[in-house]
Order: sequence, then C-alpha cells, then structure tokens
Amino acid sequence: MIPTIIKPTRITHSTATLIDNIYLKSNKPQNVHSGIILSDISDHFPIYMCYGINKSHTQPQKNKIKMRHLTPTKLQTIKQDLAKINWDNLYDMEINEAYNYFIKIIMETIDKTAPEKEQIIKNKLTFKEEWMSKGILKSSQTKEKLYKKALKVEKTDQIYMDYLKYRNLFNSTKRRAKEHYYAKLLELSKNDIKRTWNIMKMAMNTTNDKQS
Repeated sequence: MIPTIIKPTRITHSTATLIDNIYLKSNKPQNVHSGIILSDISDHFPIYMCYGINKSHTQPQKNKIKMRHLTPTKLQTIKQDLAKINWDNLYDMEINEAYNYFIKIIMETIDKTAPEKEQIIKNKLTFKEEWMSKGILKSSQTKEKLYKKALKVEKTDQIYMDYLKYRNLFNSTKRRAKEHYYAKLLELSKNDIKRTWNIMKMAMNTTNDKQS
C-alpha cells in the first residue's frame, strides 16, 4: 500500500501535520492523481484521489446541463396534445412493449413543444443551495482567499485578524440568509402539515452543517 497524499493536511500557526491519507495498492501509479483542497471548512483540509485519468493539464470542462424551457402555456399545449392521443392499442401489447410505447409517445409529445437544449453553467455561478445568492457565493470565494493568506502569517498579524473578522461576518450573513429562506417557506406552507414537516427537516439538516 502506498500513500497518495504527501503534504500536510492539518496546518496551524505552529504545526503542519500529515494526518489524513488515502492508501492505494496499484502497479500503475502513473494513473493516480491526488491532492489537497485548501479550505477552512474544517480544521483538516479535504483530500481527494482519482484513478485512471490523464495527469496532463487540460482546460477545465464547463458544466453542461440539458434543460427544457417549460412555461404554463407550453404545459397546457402538452396536456392538450396528450388528450388527443388514442391509447387503445396499449391493451393489445405485452406489458414491457406497452410501457416503452407509452414513454416514447410521452417524450415525443414533450419534445415537440419543449425540446431539450444544452446550457452551459459557469462554475463560479453554480448555486449549491437554494438560499445561496450570488453575493454570498462571491463572499465565500473572498473568504477562501483571505484564509490562504492568513495561513502564512502569525495570529497577531493584521492579515489574520482581517480574515477572522470577515469570516465571522460571512457566517452571520449566511446564517441570516438561511433563516430568512426557511422562514419564508414555512409561512407559505403553514396550512400544509406534510410540507411543513419536510421543510423543518431540511432546515435542521442545514443547521447541523459545520460553519464554514
């Protein structure tokens, strides 16, 4: 077994320790790509390992998704088109054949009105949570940059103090955004017990996340 992480994964102002690792047994070490993600999400840096990929530096791939532009008008058109279809021949088919035919007709009808289109989403603008805004996302990136600078100086240095101040402000802003988001959802769902319970479970899961 060989270690794939060879640099410290926990760094303080007085120590640098390699605590976390991923061990691998392989006769093709050239196919291994591993690294450390410098982030203050935890006191230990996240680590990763990929196997069987080319180590050559290439341009990062863009996030591409396929989506349909569905509007109330288009949904109504789809409903009307489906209502015109005669499904009687389904009763003469075997169950698997009938299922495949049913799905085929459904997808063809949807594609006619709202075809799938490929859309590129920039990595920096990808929202990880519904409550996250562009401002919070940008502030998170700024916090990470300050954290990297803070690691290189003493705790008494102004750079480190600036990082702590910004981190605390960011955490309080993020917390208020979460609270406002879930409070609004609960208000809209106050007459639906099942939906209210689901929202409360979602909110509890986010509050259990470690502050970053």
